[in-house]
Amino acid sequence: MKTFNQSTPGFGTPRWKRALDIGLILLALPLLIPLVLATSAIIWLVSDGPILFKQERIGRGGEKFLCFKFRTMFTSSNSASHEGHLRHLIESNTPMTKMDTGGDKRIIPFGVFLRATGLDELPQLINVLQGDMSIVGPRPCLPYEYKY
Repeated sequence: MKTFNQSTPGFGTPRWKRALDIGLILLALPLLIPLVLATSAIIWLVSDGPILFKQERIGRGGEKFLCFKFRTMFTSSNSASHEGHLRHLIESNTPMTKMDTGGDKRIIPFGVFLRATGLDELPQLINVLQGDMSIVGPRPCLPYEYKY
């Protein structure tokens, strides 16, 4: 049995799963490229700022990494309301709900559509190729979520 160390890409991920992740991305690439280009164009047209959103996340074994997503919020948005929403959900033991279901004003035009379809998450395939994430696996949490 092969052991992995922290410098191994996909640390702790079985080789077959890593190979499957890479193979699936390469197979889907002809379909994904037009989606990525169209999504990038939409974001560029409807909102000032970068197309990609980068955020620190906590992955397997508590390792920090930079997670990529398409930006669906205005660049001036702050995360305090999300942190408060998360704290309320955890402390009140209520079912998980997303903030954007209530008409979050921080979201750019078409942002709700991008989130609802999952198109905002396409850049995370970069993280999969880097070995930070897997196509099938738990959602990496934010540092303040990790504290809870």
